[in-house]
Amino acid sequence: MNRSYSRVLELGPGLHPRSLPNRFFPIERYLAIDRDQKSIEQCKMLFSSPSATFECVDIAQYLPEEEFDLIIDSSVLHCLESYDIWLRTFQNFSASLSDGGVMIGEMAVKSDRMDFQEPYFYDEQTSILYKDGKINRLILDPKVVEKALLFCGFKIFFFTIPLGLKVIFDDSRDKIKAEDPDVLRYVVVKDRSNRY
Repeated sequence: MNRSYSRVLELGPGLHPRSLPNRFFPIERYLAIDRDQKSIEQCKMLFSSPSATFECVDIAQYLPEEEFDLIIDSSVLHCLESYDIWLRTFQNFSASLSDGGVMIGEMAVKSDRMDFQEPYFYDEQTSILYKDGKINRLILDPKVVEKALLFCGFKIFFFTIPLGLKVIFDDSRDKIKAEDPDVLRYVVVKDRSNRY
C-alpha cells in the first residue's frame, strides 16, 4: 500500500474529525460529510484550508462526483437504517475510490453475548437496533460485513475485532458490559480485478 493519498473523504467526522490535521501525507483535497450541521460547523472552526470542504448531507443519499484515494468511515455507516441502505452506500463509496484506493473504518458489530435492555430492542432478523420503538442503527454480524466488503470489490487488508473493545449505545452509563456490541476495525483496498 505504498501510494499517495492526496484526495481524502471522511464520512461522519462528528465533533472531533479524526483525519484533521493529517501529518502523515499531504492532502490536496479533503471533503468531510456529516448529516449533523453542528458537526460540520465545528469542523470548519477546527480546520481552515483551501483544500478542505465540509458538507452537511445524508450519507445514504450522497453520490460522490469525484474519485478519492482514501475514505475514512468515522463510525457512521452503522448508523444507517437497513442492510440494503448500508450495502448500497458501501457500493457508492467503493465506486468513488480510485483503483487501489483505501477505505478505513470502524463499526459496531454483533457480539456472541449481545443483549439489550429497555428502551432498546434488537431484531435478529433485520439486524436493526430499535430505541423506544424507532430505528436507532444497524448492528450486523461480522461475517455479513466481510461478505459485503468482498461483494463491493474490496480486498481485505485488515479486519479485526479488538478484544474488550465495545460500543455503548446506552447514554445512561459509561462502563462497558460483556453484552454490548463489539467494534470491528477494517482496512480495505479497492481491487482492480474485482468488480461488483
